[in-house]
Amino acid sequence: GGKQKLLFLTNAQADLIAGSTSSIDKLLSALELPVKPKLLIQMSIDIGGLEWTTTLKSDTHWGIPYGFDTGKPSFVSFGESQEAVAKLEAFVIDVLIPLACQTNALILCSASRQAELGGALTRMFELQAAKFGSEPPFSILAVSAQIMNFYMDTDLDKHWRTVRRQSRAWMKRDKKIVDLMHTSGGQGYDLVDLSTSAPYLLIVDTVDATKDVIGDKGPYSRLVTGLVRHLSSTLPTIALKTFGSTHTALEFGGLSEATLLRQIDLINTGCPVVFLDARSRETPQAADRQGLIEVCQGIFQATCDDLHEAGVCETLDVCAIAYFHDVLFGDGDPSTTTQATGSSGRPTPIHEQVKILRQR
Repeated sequence: GGKQKLLFLTNAQADLIAGSTSSIDKLLSALELPVKPKLLIQMSIDIGGLEWTTTLKSDTHWGIPYGFDTGKPSFVSFGESQEAVAKLEAFVIDVLIPLACQTNALILCSASRQAELGGALTRMFELQAAKFGSEPPFSILAVSAQIMNFYMDTDLDKHWRTVRRQSRAWMKRDKKIVDLMHTSGGQGYDLVDLSTSAPYLLIVDTVDATKDVIGDKGPYSRLVTGLVRHLSSTLPTIALKTFGSTHTALEFGGLSEATLLRQIDLINTGCPVVFLDARSRETPQAADRQGLIEVCQGIFQATCDDLHEAGVCETLDVCAIAYFHDVLFGDGDPSTTTQATGSSGRPTPIHEQVKILRQR
């Protein structure tokens, strides 16, 4: 019942579905999406904002070595962090939702309420729900394997508990999950919650039945990869990411939901990947490309210095990459869409630009 529809899977079920295109088709049919999509939009987990940093409850949480601190987002002030969120919400209202409506898009995002861009999407979707009525012209499928993060939180008012109580499949697995959580020894998790607004939820329990342990995200990763590969074989696809990413050893990176390896995999498949810079930055003034680079390096260093003085550090690596991409290939001004291009009409790669400079 309720306004959300949940598909709760065991690891074994996720692996079974991931290995068969006909099973993936059945999964999509079971969700009963309101419209047939003509575009797939992917959103990764984006971290580093105010709401997300408040989920880092432990003094030994995983983010400490990487500059993430409890309740301290990578902004100089609370107002600055709220301004960044407002920018994302404006992007959703002005760009993303109109695009989704025009293409009947299927938007694949994180089911975590604390994900920055996915959270902005579901909030704005809820605000416009009355306009769309009972059958909106696009679909939002929120996915998650953060089951341990949910269960580590003892807050009885969290939304995931409400969803669990209403799901027979989840309740059937609840005792097993609780038992394995007691033996997992997990510490330092970010205590995220489920989105309250995403109309479709897909959750995998991460229980390895063979080893009798919890936290195996391999089947979830294979399911999402299989789902994306199947959909993108017939649909144009675009991927979006903003704020920050997680950092982990390379051997574990493929199983993390928020590393940049996800975007590298997408780029390697030919999928366009868009990084969004949510920071407010000074407009640079320069006569040429080299001057622009030097000016923008100075602007970025000043931002880092301000953050350091405020007791935090620069952790929004996705924003930084987006900024310097515009510095190298555009004009470094976030208020414009100017792009420097080579003769082929594409951004000039660095190695080609170096060759041109040497020939002068």
